[in-house]
Amino acid sequence: MTLPHCPYYPPFGSSLPNRTWSDANRGYRFGFNNQEKDDEIDGNGNYFSFKFRIQDSRLGRFLSIDPLSFDFPSNSSYTFCENDLIRCIELEGLEKLALSGYVPDDQLYKKDPKTKKNMPGRTHYTKLHILLFKKQTLRLNKNNGYSTSQISSGKELLQAIETETTKHGPIKSIYFFGHAGESGKAGGLFMKNNAGFYTDNVDKTTRNEGFATISDLKTKMKEGKIKFADDAQIFLNACNTIDVNATNEVIASENSIAYNLYLETGVSIIGCSGSMAQKTPGTSDGKFVTEGSFYKLTRVEEEYEENSEKKKRYVVKSENLGKEITVDTYVKK
Repeated sequence: MTLPHCPYYPPFGSSLPNRTWSDANRGYRFGFNNQEKDDEIDGNGNYFSFKFRIQDSRLGRFLSIDPLSFDFPSNSSYTFCENDLIRCIELEGLEKLALSGYVPDDQLYKKDPKTKKNMPGRTHYTKLHILLFKKQTLRLNKNNGYSTSQISSGKELLQAIETETTKHGPIKSIYFFGHAGESGKAGGLFMKNNAGFYTDNVDKTTRNEGFATISDLKTKMKEGKIKFADDAQIFLNACNTIDVNATNEVIASENSIAYNLYLETGVSIIGCSGSMAQKTPGTSDGKFVTEGSFYKLTRVEEEYEENSEKKKRYVVKSENLGKEITVDTYVKK
């Protein structure tokens, strides 16, 4: 195996003369910070495309302001990595959101002393669940720069995504930590009693104020209020978000919140087919296990033939990720 590219960089990524080798036959396009070179502007390796703006590696400055500059008035709009080259990499500027479910105290899990079952009007949330779900989001905030929000209903979930789109542009990554599963004939992400986020076949007459469905998300996407990046990903850290058959293959189920969310938005989804829990109970280290399997659903383009004519269509590709998962592996940089 031979290397396609072997560069040496001073600060900010400008190539050192006579110390950079590249195989011209292999056309390697990437360089400093793992970003694509834009050699058409002014020579080889002098400019890098960070998707939302161009960096001049000789000056160590961007040619336009940071799309998020209005939210960080204390930072210069043009600096690269805030001039902290040793510790930092430059992010592309797309928004990353970590959400955690919660409910009011009067809807916390509580056993009926007679039946030993959860009392009517209560949910499966406990105070400990709410605390640990929130800690997971704060961990993503601290380590990876995710915005965080606690949500108690489907409408609050959509509002959180819409707010981030309005402030920062297309969403690149969403994590949801909470409860999920089937509710009657519809799967969903559960929050306040009968006020979560559901597939479209939910019986709306049995829902409470604040619930939302995938159709509500689609409406906001059509209106431009919610936007996703081309390579966006949603990680549902909750139980039973994906349905499988007897051979553990993902099936097209109208009850699967993950499958239908993917189908209607095209966004890659990670979820699981059974109940899940933190690998080490009581911690928030980002490690989870499931009785079923974790899966990643992505959209793949394929060719097919119809009436002797070649056409293209999108199909669902499912990847079995195993019974254990670490959320850090799928963090969007």
